[in-house]
Amino acid sequence: MRKKGIVLPETLKIIIAILCILLLMYLAVSVYGLFFKKTAIEQAKESLKQMNLEIEKVEKAEKVQGAFLLESPNKWYLMSFPYKDGIETPQQCKKYCICICPSATLKDCSTMGACIDTLIKPGLYYDAPIYIKGPTQLEIILSNNQLLISQMEVNKQ
Repeated sequence: MRKKGIVLPETLKIIIAILCILLLMYLAVSVYGLFFKKTAIEQAKESLKQMNLEIEKVEKAEKVQGAFLLESPNKWYLMSFPYKDGIETPQQCKKYCICICPSATLKDCSTMGACIDTLIKPGLYYDAPIYIKGPTQLEIILSNNQLLISQMEVNKQ
């Protein structure tokens, strides 16, 4: 009796079934990530929304100084507009705004960044964009009718 011919087709069916199951698992994880994992722009919008609550308290003089922990998106930049003494702002800004952008350029802020408008002209303490490299502690103060945002040093012990 020869049974070698029966084993080969059955083994092939089992291998194909396992490959199909693995493919379905991969697709399920990919679809889950599309719907439940926040993209960088969504993270930027959410971070700005939370930061705006602190900014409004300083603008309305409810607080002299505010603090905010900016957590995401990593490897993006926090910028204020108009930048330095310029007059240009991203398309989504009215007059004064704070943006989180993938690079420190006006073009990228206009096309791929997230921005919030402020009542008072914002500025960054060292007139340079703040690079977000993980949780970043920010200080927000009102000085000479300008909203100043600076990165606070975190003591690591």
